[in-house]
Amino acid sequence: MAIKLTKEETRKKLLDMAVLITDLLDENDIPYILVYGTLLGAVRHKGFIPWDDDFDIAIPARYQYKLNKIFTSLSGCNFYSQKNHNYYDWVMRVSDQKTKVDAKETEWELYNHTMINNDLGLCIDIYPFYIRPQNRFARLLHSFFTKSSAYLHKLSFVLKSKFIKSIACNLERLRAVNFQGSYYTNAGKIYYGKQLFDDLKTCNFDGFNFKIPNNPEDFLVKRYGDWEKIPTKEEIQQAVHYEDVYWR
Repeated sequence: MAIKLTKEETRKKLLDMAVLITDLLDENDIPYILVYGTLLGAVRHKGFIPWDDDFDIAIPARYQYKLNKIFTSLSGCNFYSQKNHNYYDWVMRVSDQKTKVDAKETEWELYNHTMINNDLGLCIDIYPFYIRPQNRFARLLHSFFTKSSAYLHKLSFVLKSKFIKSIACNLERLRAVNFQGSYYTNAGKIYYGKQLFDDLKTCNFDGFNFKIPNNPEDFLVKRYGDWEKIPTKEEIQQAVHYEDVYWR
């Protein structure tokens, strides 16, 4: 019978993984920041949001292909990116091998339904932040690469074609070129400014130091609006990712 992790065990596992990953990013000169619920927790709660059960990191998209090299030998973890033939989500994930999760059937879980029950453990989510170019011609190119790669990724999923998937990944590389402009992700067209990964600050998160944007409040306002407001019980329930977490 599988043994369920307590909330404290879940968070300790996530923090251990986050420290391992961010240390590797620092060693390989890859800038990163805490984002989304993890950044909100860092600023508002000085650690995890009381009901949160994941850990969110962002890097500039041009570095995401380097992760395929430096994360291949992560001890006790699996690394998932669009380079994996059976993985189609745009968010990269480092998944713990010693745990397994009962995840809610959100869109990405349905999209990757072949993985969820067998492969996925507690995850650190790594979001590639792309740049929307200022130059009009560069913006048109960027839009073409974005739409083309998205279409081909979906087509490769339907046809289970590694060849089409490789073309989509090459187009993603072109999309990730270091243009001059504002950062954004596929999680909504919110533009965070070209200095997002410059002059980073360090914050204490449940006893560990991680990097955050120089102006985290500006990021949170753009993402959440009134980020200091505590959500309702219904909103909290919607924000929980996992039904349960177990040791394998």
